[in-house]
Amino acid sequence: MKIERFTAAAAWVARGRALMEGALALSLRRGAGHARLCLAGGQTPEGLYRSLASLRFHGLQVDLYAGDEREVAADSPSRNGRMIREAFTGAAWAPPPRLVPWSEGSATEAALQMDRRIRCAIGPGDAFFDLVVLGIGEDGHTAGLFPGDPAVSEKERFAIASTAPVEPRSRMSFTIPALVSTRAMFFFLRGPGKAAIVDALEAGGSGLPAEMLANAAQAVKPVILYCGS
Repeated sequence: MKIERFTAAAAWVARGRALMEGALALSLRRGAGHARLCLAGGQTPEGLYRSLASLRFHGLQVDLYAGDEREVAADSPSRNGRMIREAFTGAAWAPPPRLVPWSEGSATEAALQMDRRIRCAIGPGDAFFDLVVLGIGEDGHTAGLFPGDPAVSEKERFAIASTAPVEPRSRMSFTIPALVSTRAMFFFLRGPGKAAIVDALEAGGSGLPAEMLANAAQAVKPVILYCGS
């Protein structure tokens, strides 16, 4: 796994935007006319998303998926899909991007519906996502995959209900098989509280979900962008 370190937030945002724009441009050159982005929630990537949305980008219908979601009301501030939708509202893209939300209600039922959606759309040997953007929490979780939770070891399903150690505990998440079904993967981390995690991932052998993901997605050469400020 490649790790790029930044001391200035502006440089971190610019590099992240360039990588994401490059992934979209590659999808455009493929001529499919359609791309799927899996995006991290939380506060860390919101500025990156708004920066990307400000770029003029035409000719590709982009569907946005939250990598994981909380079992809360659709209008809750805790809902990852709400942040993603708001970050891309008014995007200078034609056609405008559209959010594909996890369904409301039971995390188990929402995961079943998302699993069926992917199975109906993915072809043999094909990648479902064009780009997967992930974060890593200070507790080591990635998407809705928490260290020690059985969801991390799921090998068959593309989406699963998971349990967080903090409220709201009931989550729904893409699994490792879904997240590695991508043409590009980037992790965006920021803040001094993440330094130990980045060091552990650089050293290897951490056993964290992010390392398991990176090992499973070696063909797409995942990159971690870390800003210490």
